[in-house]
Amino acid sequence: MIAEGHIAAEHAARAAHAAEEEKSRLEDMKKMEYLAEYTRLEVIKQTERTQRILAVNQARTEAEHMKAGEKIARKEAIRSNKQRAEAKRSVSIRRTDKKIGRKSSDHVGWELDQAHLGSNQGVSQD
Repeated sequence: MIAEGHIAAEHAARAAHAAEEEKSRLEDMKKMEYLAEYTRLEVIKQTERTQRILAVNQARTEAEHMKAGEKIARKEAIRSNKQRAEAKRSVSIRRTDKKIGRKSSDHVGWELDQAHLGSNQGVSQD
């Protein structure tokens, strides 16, 4: 009987040990599943963060391109307006010259004479 009790105790010890190993294995599996899920979530979080950063950078780049385009358009408009104003001035001068019967070559000389006279106005002739 002692031998049977000893065998039963040994079986019980083996069963307890097997149960403990199974419990440890299940805990390890849960830890691995948790770690895998945590890693997956971290990867998702990093991917989303990267996508946000890329979107911000793209928006910034597009804004810079728009600013550059607007700057070019403003310069072009200024140049066009200057050309238009110069053309209007030229037409106006031609009309004025035509009304008073002056030729355009006379007009240029007249401007030079006026500029020359204007520069000598403050100087006394002794």
